Amino acid sequence: MLDGETPVGFNHFGFHIEDTATTTEALVTAGTPKPAERFTDRPFAEYRAMDPEGNWFDLSEHGFGGPRPPSDSTGS
Repeated sequence: MLDGETPVGFNHFGFHIEDTATTTEALVTAGTPKPAERFTDRPFAEYRAMDPEGNWFDLSEHGFGGPRPPSDSTGS
């Protein structure tokens, strides 16, 4: 049904990026809120952000095909 609170149509989109830190710095410098980390093992982006008009978007270094690989004790 389409009678929920979520508006019909696109409510967010995503970008596959190479470097989260660099992208975050550029977004904050441009006046957007700092992207928030999404703590999940589900196959979604690592970060959620919002543009100046209030549109949500995702940022992902690992892509959108699954959760990021676990790191080992050496930090790799």
